[in-house]
Amino acid sequence: KVNATVPDISTLLMQTTFRLEGPSKSKPGRTSVGTAFIMGKPIAAQPDRAAYVLVTAAHVLDDIQGSIAVLRVRRPDKDGGFEPFNWFIPLRSVDGKTLYTRHGEADVAAMFVVLPNDLNVTVVPTTMLADDKAIQNLEIHPGDELLCVGFPYGVSVNDAGFPVLRTGVVSSYPLVPAKKVKFIAFDFRVFGGNSGGPVYFRFSNRYYQGSTHLGNITQSIIGLVTEQVSDTATGTPISLARIVPAQFISETINMLGEYTGK
Repeated sequence: KVNATVPDISTLLMQTTFRLEGPSKSKPGRTSVGTAFIMGKPIAAQPDRAAYVLVTAAHVLDDIQGSIAVLRVRRPDKDGGFEPFNWFIPLRSVDGKTLYTRHGEADVAAMFVVLPNDLNVTVVPTTMLADDKAIQNLEIHPGDELLCVGFPYGVSVNDAGFPVLRTGVVSSYPLVPAKKVKFIAFDFRVFGGNSGGPVYFRFSNRYYQGSTHLGNITQSIIGLVTEQVSDTATGTPISLARIVPAQFISETINMLGEYTGK
């Protein structure tokens, strides 16, 4: 739970969610496109600083051929707008070793990254990942509204390269424990390219634990998009996504250990 003076999570995630792409392994000659977002992991030795962590669906990184992925980032321009440009992210070492960390049971990957100094963005801290306990405490349930930002088919919402924001509702039950349920169903219009995008909530004056919390804004990431659900017989999409619970994102980030860069 956060105070209303904390920056709006939708704005923060709009600013720190980027298109990620590279040559496709599974479809030679084509480009593999997904969504990635940047979080801040507190640095133990320097409590006032955080390390940048790139988070996405593991299959997005796995399908990129070669050692480099392209992150389509944005910097402020002199006219008050934003200029998109390519930033290269190492995925594998020269000997082929994977540089990102995959969760052993869920489709999520994370890695420390270095970003341009002139992005001028504020990242969502990893403490704003809603684990099983948070979901239970807030009594999140089917029908609750969720939001998601991403790049459907690689499409940006404007020339500056910002992601598309979509809304929907929780459409599965139960939601916890993550280890048991494996995924949360999210009813929204999902397409290829949305994979890896953050799914989150922003509640105001929410009723839970027997009372209405007037004046409070509660906002956190609840998971990331992993796949589009389709009819098994015909393969027809049904506007339903499966999302990896944030519990698994937290576990993956913890697997990175302490940041040792500068």
